[in-house]
Amino acid sequence: MSPPAKKRRFAPGGGAPAAPPPSSDDLAARHAGTVKSLREDVAALLSSSAGGGAGSAGADGRLASSVLNLATLKSLQRLLAHASSSRSDASRSRREEAEERSLVLEAAVYERRHLRGEIDAASGWRADGLAGMAWSELGIERAGDGEEDMS
Repeated sequence: MSPPAKKRRFAPGGGAPAAPPPSSDDLAARHAGTVKSLREDVAALLSSSAGGGAGSAGADGRLASSVLNLATLKSLQRLLAHASSSRSDASRSRREEAEERSLVLEAAVYERRHLRGEIDAASGWRADGLAGMAWSELGIERAGDGEEDMS
């Protein structure tokens, strides 16, 4: 038996994709509003219980609202933690990329300096004897030697 199909974010016929995740600022604002609402619910529940328990229907509504606010807070905190870890992962990967590029650049500078030293050392070296041997093996007189003989 095959595993069940995965759930899709949008309809197969080309429906609208899921909304982008809210920003950290939006989540923080929603979190602050939910905390404020929860505090109001708790204060109302405490005042109604101190008043002798009158208005049980209002207390039940406040209790349901506070439970909903607690669930919302839990969800918002989870989303904030995910956004924070995503942001830190992105900055970590950018930092690693910058360090890698820095090492590559440092290696290129070292190689360039080394090769310039090699070029400078080689530019002062003359192989007159080797050049003469090569010309003689080819059976060609060097232009400088022929001119000297003609004068």
